This record gives sequence, structure tokens and C-alpha cells, in this order.
Amino acid sequence: MKHSITIKELSKKTGISPSAIRFYETKDLIRSNRNMSGYRVYEDDQIEMLKLIASLRLINVPLKDIQRYLLEKDNFRKHEMVTVWKSNLEKQRKLLDVSYRFLDSNSLNEPIYLKEKSEEVIIWFDSEGEVGEFGEHIKAKAKLLKRRNITFENCYLRYLSGDHFLKVRIGFVIDSKVDLEQIERPFTIEIMQPCIVLALPFKESIKLVKSGYLKLLGYANENEWIPVGSIMECYYGNDFMEMEIILPVFHLEEEERK
Repeated sequence: MKHSITIKELSKKTGISPSAIRFYETKDLIRSNRNMSGYRVYEDDQIEMLKLIASLRLINVPLKDIQRYLLEKDNFRKHEMVTVWKSNLEKQRKLLDVSYRFLDSNSLNEPIYLKEKSEEVIIWFDSEGEVGEFGEHIKAKAKLLKRRNITFENCYLRYLSGDHFLKVRIGFVIDSKVDLEQIERPFTIEIMQPCIVLALPFKESIKLVKSGYLKLLGYANENEWIPVGSIMECYYGNDFMEMEIILPVFHLEEEERK
């Protein structure tokens, strides 16, 4: 037999504050009635439901997902929802591990940072030359895109092979809707996944850039970072005068960034 209890009694039985109970009620997760004195009263069969709601909120399950779960009658679909929540928690755990490792590696005393990179569409051009020459190559490719009224953001340089005479790829971040037919080939298109990168600002002579690569790779190896992409140079700012060396260390998915 159902019994009605006050919000104070419900709070005592569940350990959930009255303000939280009222909040869940505004989100239609639980319901109340009014007694003859005008006070909120709840049926005692909502105690277990309220504990479940609070537990799911504690592990950051979105309110809209909780609403769907409570309304769902099909046990198989409920199981699917739980599977998705577990997968999301595992991704969050890995992201927390990345954050902890950064703090634990004495990174705050090093000019090395964590940065989040959104999904990017990159157009790559192959190029060849010696260390220190690629600034002019970048400017030439940038002019090519500007002549086609193609806007771009930052620029990347990725080494492919060589020691003194190098083969590289120069990439520009472009809009996904760009008409590629207006650009002279050869070029390649890459969709770079959202990720977290280790970033080392580099302000020395570009001819010394190898030392920057060795420093970032040495730091990653020492602190057991596992690369998930190629190390490369990222140029930005006016005329691409600012540069940092980046190394992807963790892939992000869309849900993790919301």
C-alpha cells in the first residue's frame, strides 16, 4: 500500500537535499501532490527511483538520458542505454588519466602544454627543400589559396623523409565546403580527428628545429605518452610567424567535448 510522505521525510530517507528533490521535480523526473495544507507530498514508492536518479547524476548521466531511461519500458533498450553510459565513462576515465599524467610529469615547470584540437579539414601539398627553407614554400602555397579566394587558418608542416634535403607536406586548415576543383593538383585532403596534443612553443632559429623535436619526443617518452598521430609543426599568427611543435596523444570524440 502506498503512503504519502513530506519532502523532509523523503530527504531523510534518501539522503538527498530538499532543493535537489525540487530540482528533479522541475525536470519531470519525479512527481508530487499537494496535501490539504498545500504542502508537497510524495508517494513512498518514489524513494528507490529518487536514489537511482541521484546515483546517475553523480556519474554525470545527462538529465535527458535519465528521463528517457525512466520512461523506457523495453528492457533491451534500457540495457543499450547503460552500455552507452559505461562507454562514455570509460572515455572520461581515459581523459582524466591524460590530465593526471600531465600534472604528474612536472609539466608545469616545462614550456610544454596540453591543447585541445577540434576536427580539422587539411589540404596537404608535397614539398622538398633544406631545413630553414620551408617558410617561403608555405608563403607560396598560401598565396595560391588566396588567389582562389580560399580562406584558411593555421598551417602545418609534417616531415616525411630526409636529413638535410627533406621531403615534407605543408597543410592548411580549410572549410569543409571549399570547392577543391579550383585548386591545382596534386594535393591530398585529410580530416584530422579531434584530439589532445602536447605542444612545445618554439622561438629559436628554424634551423635548430630538430632540437625542439628531440625535446618534445624525449619528454613524451620519459613520461610514457603514447603518440596517436605524427609530430609536426603548427604555424599561426600574422604571416605564420608563431610556431609550436605538436604531438597528438589522445583522440577525442564529439561526445567528450560537450
